Amino acid sequence: MKKELTLSYKELTWLGHAFSEHSIISPLKLIKVEGFDENDKKALLDKGVVGEDNRILPEYHQVLEILAGADNYVETVFSRGPMKARRMQLGKDIAKVSANYTEDGICLAHPSNPEGMINFLKEYTGGSSLTGGDLDLELPSDFMVLFAVVCDLYRKAVFASYSEEEIFLYRGFTADELLKAVNEVRSNSQSLAYHIKALVRTGISFDSALIEQALASFMEKGLLKKEGDRYFPIDEALLFAGNFLVVENSLDVVVGQVHEEHLYRSGFTVLQAGPLDLVMLEGSKESVTLQCLSAQSILSILSSVMEEKPMIV
Repeated sequence: MKKELTLSYKELTWLGHAFSEHSIISPLKLIKVEGFDENDKKALLDKGVVGEDNRILPEYHQVLEILAGADNYVETVFSRGPMKARRMQLGKDIAKVSANYTEDGICLAHPSNPEGMINFLKEYTGGSSLTGGDLDLELPSDFMVLFAVVCDLYRKAVFASYSEEEIFLYRGFTADELLKAVNEVRSNSQSLAYHIKALVRTGISFDSALIEQALASFMEKGLLKKEGDRYFPIDEALLFAGNFLVVENSLDVVVGQVHEEHLYRSGFTVLQAGPLDLVMLEGSKESVTLQCLSAQSILSILSSVMEEKPMIV
């Protein structure tokens, strides 16, 4: 039977004292709001969470026990313009609790319902099995940032042409223009480079030598061509850049696992520019993968992540 429980942060803090041990990711450890009083206790009595002897009643004990000893989590943040929907799923072994945070408190549900989140996302992403492109790349982190800037330069050129009501004719970019652009990436959700940089290690530096190496690699992979001193995206790279002119939705997924009192995390980002145009971005210490997938495939991957116990370590 599904159990649902809404608690204020004061109530959550007070209930945390019932457990002698908390994991390093437990909300009962991380959230500390003082000021619990008799009115708060009465609210817990009315909800049937505790009895007159202050003990947690069996109906909700398992839910809070999972929170106390949580050893894994999946966090999803879906964004569409100014709208954001954040959902946290915390697990202990194979038991899972959904946790939605608000300004006033936390809403818990046990057992967790991944299908509810998948259905919510499907309303926005659709469920097509088709893709608008087949680009599938794995590149060193710095090269992937540069490839993303190539796509951003194309996007800016398209919209500059639209704003002047001109027929669009792409004039390409030079190595110097690419170097300038990569060093001026701003926090902009429409920028592919911004999303890539959020995935990779900090401190990447770009110079002319690296730009030349990357451009040569992109031409070898069939992503760019060169005419004079200017470079142009071609084939799947051109299709991808043209399909992702406007990012409508984004989904950030972070998976965490506690192992020997250390927290290990992994994750991926999904960007959507249209019903058939979704790309999954996944970063590691050394490289980033970029893969165009259907909405159906993305939702299937997310469903598996939420239903299975994380095995990062």
